Amino acid sequence: MTVATLPMSAPTPLANIDAELSLVGSLLYENKLGEQLAYVSAEYFYDGFLSRVWEASMDLISRGDVADPVSVVEALGEGGEERGILARLVADATPGSAKTHADIVVNAARLRQVAGIADDLRQAARSGADAFNLIANAERDFARLVQEAAPASTNLIDARSSVHMTLDEIDREAVQGRARGAMTGLRCFDRRLRGLRPGWLVVVAGRPSMGKTALARAAAFGCAQRTKHQVVFFALEMARRELDERTLSQMSHMAGDGIAYKDMNGDTLDASDRARLRDLAHKVPTNFIIDDSPILSVDYVRRRVLALKQRGPVAAVFIDYLQIMDRPDAKGRNEASVIGEMTKGLKQLAREAETCVVLLSQINRGVESRDDKRPQLSDLRESGAIEQDANAVLFPYREVYYLERSEPTERGKRAAWEEQCALMHRRMDVLAAKVRQGSVGKDEQVYYAEYDHIEDAPEDGQ
Repeated sequence: MTVATLPMSAPTPLANIDAELSLVGSLLYENKLGEQLAYVSAEYFYDGFLSRVWEASMDLISRGDVADPVSVVEALGEGGEERGILARLVADATPGSAKTHADIVVNAARLRQVAGIADDLRQAARSGADAFNLIANAERDFARLVQEAAPASTNLIDARSSVHMTLDEIDREAVQGRARGAMTGLRCFDRRLRGLRPGWLVVVAGRPSMGKTALARAAAFGCAQRTKHQVVFFALEMARRELDERTLSQMSHMAGDGIAYKDMNGDTLDASDRARLRDLAHKVPTNFIIDDSPILSVDYVRRRVLALKQRGPVAAVFIDYLQIMDRPDAKGRNEASVIGEMTKGLKQLAREAETCVVLLSQINRGVESRDDKRPQLSDLRESGAIEQDANAVLFPYREVYYLERSEPTERGKRAAWEEQCALMHRRMDVLAAKVRQGSVGKDEQVYYAEYDHIEDAPEDGQ
């Protein structure tokens, strides 16, 4: 069957002939679309004639020749009837919709490939094939499809054009200021990293009780308040209710009459407190999205984030935390290699979804045996893989945690110790150990632990 005999609206399984017709007409009408549509292969067309027309047209355009009904029919060795069909397509062309129609054609082709693999699987399964080999082969085939579906062609650019694009961006920045990532209201992210930047993997790491979950939750909540885009928090460490209690506690503190999150239960809250919290609940941003699935893998995160991206942009993705995520099969590899696969996958997700992934991580116990407890990059568990993939690494550090556990036995030193504990009680230092294209350093935050609230410490002169 060719397009010459196929009705325009004929239903075809896993194909959209109308989209194929419109796409071919748009290309013949506007040859400049060839560069933009280079990712559309001739094999994606269901109709054989249109597939050959597309291949011939792209070949002509790549050589710098004009692709129109006359030149394409001549290249194909076809006759006048086919020339008339192509002329009608050009007359009805809608080049403004070419990208939309191209995506429809490509998606239909992918669905045909998926259906083909599924048919092969069904046939092999019914023939009594070895289940393990069948699954392994299916995994390989689907992995190939995923790789082929990646829009690599649209990312190819010659170096001269690339540097000119960069210089154009620099010129715009000189007038408008440099574009920044999503803001959080916290200096350690907003100033140090220039916000939560799309394509970045930011690691927030620390020992237990250093406040890494509190820092991440405060940043996520602050980000959701400052953007209309979605902010996602994958809470593997903490149940949804715990997060809700901490969010409401923070908001009550910011409103001037704080309720500690540990007091948020029916036994201790009176009616007025509950009414006040319910009023605050109406101010929680609806773009702050929580996922407290008890099993969390990189693939799960990827599917959820890409699904959310279909609704609209995702400003940031927070994951709490790396070491308790579900891990891929080690297949004889060491721990560092497995962790490296996970961080690499999350870094790729950040670029694919055009979002910032903030990944929480534990650090080694070795820091506890040092006199100086401040963490270093080498303290990261499986540090090589994490450090390599991360665009930035932040260590929240609370000196008071160690002070409180070093109470002096000598009476004469107790007053100085108590004074130092009081001085450091709410202090959290966020140590930026790595910042790609930025400077490392320390940012001082104020941590109201009972309300799970973090804010910037006053700077000199404030």
